[in-house]
Amino acid sequence: MSEQNRLIAVGALKNGIFWSAVLLLLTYFKNGLINLNYLPLWFVFFALTGAVRKYYLLKRKK
Repeated sequence: MSEQNRLIAVGALKNGIFWSAVLLLLTYFKNGLINLNYLPLWFVFFALTGAVRKYYLLKRKK
């Protein structure tokens, strides 16, 4: 795996985990219970947006 692909993957994982946890906490405080049904969708969405953002920043840096 090239260095750029590794950086994109790490950025995607960090973004997906962080923002999924934030949304999970927000829904917990709003509803009073943890609903894990949407967690995989949130993770995929935020991981994809994190990967696109990291890819764009790396391309712009070159």
